[in-house]
Amino acid sequence: MEFKDIFDRLLVVLAKSDDPRLKEEAAQLKTESNAIFNEREQSNRASLSALQSIDSNLKGIEGSLSGKNDPATANGLPVQSVSSIDAILLKNARGIFNENYQVRRQSFNDLMRYWRSDPNTIPALLQAANEQPNLNKKLDGVTNAIRIMRYVERRFLKPNTTNVSELVKKIEDLPGTKGAILARELRFMKDRLRRAATGV
Repeated sequence: MEFKDIFDRLLVVLAKSDDPRLKEEAAQLKTESNAIFNEREQSNRASLSALQSIDSNLKGIEGSLSGKNDPATANGLPVQSVSSIDAILLKNARGIFNENYQVRRQSFNDLMRYWRSDPNTIPALLQAANEQPNLNKKLDGVTNAIRIMRYVERRFLKPNTTNVSELVKKIEDLPGTKGAILARELRFMKDRLRRAATGV
């Protein structure tokens, strides 16, 4: 993956897009790309994972830009399946359920920093949650998954409202005490689902 290729694609998006939101996303990715490039030049410690995250987010923006009039898209967004989820994204989604606290924290931070504008983030989190044999023993991961979904852009939440609602119901039905933080996240998530469904 070449830095110049990503940078050139970002410039194309910024030049072609008349959507303020897409331009803002692309501009943010451009800033992150510059930071990674400068770090590589200065200390040779550029994060390949971060660059791949930017590439994935950029693909989502490019898909939105090119798919506005494409019948193969829904609401101007590229139609994607769980099987097409980037391997790094899915690894991070699974990471928030890891037994190791450091892995969970790093995965959470990466998802919040690099993946909130990716159309595949919610499907990845849903897949990772559904892979857990006992969610009641992974409440920290469950809390982080719900929190990340709350901060993913609404346009990516709306196509997934049914599946997210099912996960919320599943979590609420878990036996035992869930704790105040998870209860709060679930309450906020249900409110966001309602607003996404009604367009408020």
